[in-house]
Amino acid sequence: MDLITKDFDINQITLLWLFMMSSFTVSLISAGKLLTGFAVTVIEVTIALKTRVFISAYKTS
Repeated sequence: MDLITKDFDINQITLLWLFMMSSFTVSLISAGKLLTGFAVTVIEVTIALKTRVFISAYKTS
């Protein structure tokens, strides 16, 4: 009986650890997606501004 209880405790701890690791991984992935989205937005805005400056400089000359 004691052995079954020990096994059950180990399984509970393992499941808890796996759950914590998976939720941590999910939060890391979502944070990465957020950062990637932010970086892409910054790059797009930079390209748009540079293109606009280039077009306005081309028009004035």
